[in-house]
Amino acid sequence: GKLLLTHCDGENRALLPLYPQCGFDIAERLCPAPMTQLSLRELREGFGPGVTVWGGVPSVALLEGSLRGAAFERWLEDLVAEIEREPRRIIVGVSDNVPPDASLERFARIGEAVAAVQPRLSSPP
Repeated sequence: GKLLLTHCDGENRALLPLYPQCGFDIAERLCPAPMTQLSLRELREGFGPGVTVWGGVPSVALLEGSLRGAAFERWLEDLVAEIEREPRRIIVGVSDNVPPDASLERFARIGEAVAAVQPRLSSPP
């Protein structure tokens, strides 16, 4: 009756093939591209359908100097598309630490985009 959570921030490419046999329930603080090599989709598929992902927002997405303009918008579109593709077993959060110079506007944009997915998922086809 217990769940097992493991901290999975950082680069997971080499570990990803081994994770499914470990038997944990939640991959916490998951950090996807552009901070690491794998996309959120690749990570979720690698963990398998039984693992809940907690994270998905690389801290660089919160920095205006790291993902500029269109790059941030593409990243945000990809995040929303991944949630829509598989809305179960994801807790959206910052992958590890929030940088001290994080953009509050970006936090708000991410929150609004994720919140907007819920009504679309709840609507009948």
